[in-house]
Amino acid sequence: FHLGSQIADIQVLRSAVKEITQIYADLIERGLNIRYLDVGGGLGVNYGGDIDTPDAAINYGLREYANVVVYAVKEICDERGVAPPTLLSESGRALTAHHSMLVVPVLGVHRPDSPPMPEQRGMATEQAAVLTRMGRVYEDIETAANTGMLLECYHDALELREETEQMARLGYLSVEKLAHADSLYWSICREVLRRLAAMQLNPVPPEQTELEEQLTDQYLGDFSVFHSIIDHWAIDQLFPVMPLHRLQEPPERRARLVDLTCDSDGKISQYVSSHANPGWLPLHEYHRGEPYYLGIFLVGAYQEILGDAHNLFGRVDEVHVYAREEEQGNIWIEKHLRGITVREMLSQVQYFPGDLDRRMSEFLHRQIRAGRIRPAEATRMLAAYNRGLDGTTYCDTCSSSPS
Repeated sequence: FHLGSQIADIQVLRSAVKEITQIYADLIERGLNIRYLDVGGGLGVNYGGDIDTPDAAINYGLREYANVVVYAVKEICDERGVAPPTLLSESGRALTAHHSMLVVPVLGVHRPDSPPMPEQRGMATEQAAVLTRMGRVYEDIETAANTGMLLECYHDALELREETEQMARLGYLSVEKLAHADSLYWSICREVLRRLAAMQLNPVPPEQTELEEQLTDQYLGDFSVFHSIIDHWAIDQLFPVMPLHRLQEPPERRARLVDLTCDSDGKISQYVSSHANPGWLPLHEYHRGEPYYLGIFLVGAYQEILGDAHNLFGRVDEVHVYAREEEQGNIWIEKHLRGITVREMLSQVQYFPGDLDRRMSEFLHRQIRAGRIRPAEATRMLAAYNRGLDGTTYCDTCSSSPS
């Protein structure tokens, strides 16, 4: 019998095992020579660690799981006077989840609250009245003495932002002034949230949660949710995510990890976190040009085989790592398996390499005959084209990728 892939509550398992054992005893009494009882899967994985995260934590361990199954079967069999069966388990998730992790390079960050230029806050010459009022709201934050006054500043900013957008749609506000208003709005939001967070309010006002959502950075990762952690998109499965770099520094940015696809669902929207709001992850300030990697853990169960080729992102590079005390660093890298190439992925959707090469060569020859390019340029272009087809379907981060 099978209850599901992840049973979080041990009492659910206990009840089901008792029920199936009663049926087993009934069948034995009716003359069926049953020798095996398969308790299926269900042995859960504690994706949430010590954090009580809904749908991510289990309230038992491996020993208790085994004790419950064995004791429940024996108890019923003794009561009914039937021989106990040989027990089988198919605990695939618990056996495989921990064996694999996904390493994600961060390619860039979008911050909605980039600080405005200093002169923008005090622009007075030929300034629309709505912008003047928004500037006053920003100044009022400094003198706000309590939570109510801070929230009033935020509410005023929301109203004024709506007014500026309406004026821009009607042609009464230039794009420069609209940009100025947008910059002021985000400055107000950032300062209001900073002051509210410092107050450590309990309960947290809804506006603070709303501001945290608005002021969350988007970290662009070199991966695809739909290929490597599809259960997060499909069934809201949580996976632990954490930085692999700069672990001695406090992570002070609110972040959400988004992938390379053009789909708005291509993001990790819920995190295993001790924060009241699990919709963001604390990460470090991103420094352009410096490698910054994140690890997504416990993806060994189902993800690699379930993943699809959304936006033609294929299999990632794979490294087999074993723990060995006698090895340097206590690890041994057995092998590196290359991920699928652009050429291989295109062939899966009926764009065959031979035909692509022929069409590209014919196109370049036409350009040479027309005098648009020289033969040497065509040769370089064809070589670059083939290098691209033989490369990975993801971004080329070889300059900073781990070997």
